[in-house]
Amino acid sequence: MNYKVSESVPRIGIKIPGVTIKHWYIDTKEEKSKYLKAESEIWPDDPTGVEKLREYKNNPFWKAITAFYNDEMIIGSILVWKVKNENIGTIEDVFVKPYWRRHGLAKHLITEGIRHLRNCNLEYAQLLVETKNQSALKLYKFLGFEVKKEERRYWVDL
Repeated sequence: MNYKVSESVPRIGIKIPGVTIKHWYIDTKEEKSKYLKAESEIWPDDPTGVEKLREYKNNPFWKAITAFYNDEMIIGSILVWKVKNENIGTIEDVFVKPYWRRHGLAKHLITEGIRHLRNCNLEYAQLLVETKNQSALKLYKFLGFEVKKEERRYWVDL
């Protein structure tokens, strides 16, 4: 899905007691461990892992935008960066822990990511979503993302 970054970005405020949003680079070993632990709770069958996080961080304009509860517990996050040799930004690894969903956190994190990519003078933001994830599709379309193409994947059990 694509979003033309030059278009207006909706202002999505959040007012949840104890929740703060932090733009950070996940630099220290402790920060990496904290982030990867939170992310693996969402996708236990396919967590990002240290190597994939390192790959992501090597991209231009890389940043994590994360929601914390009481400045300690990660409750949601996105990763953003510029695609090398293109005028496109990527929004990846979008998650909000189940208890914290339906409070506007994902909307807020994604719009913050779009603003970051706009400040990097990029033309488009892109993200991937599984078509069976209807709630995510609905959210992205609400924010103004448009379906660019659909990819079909097939698996064979071995």
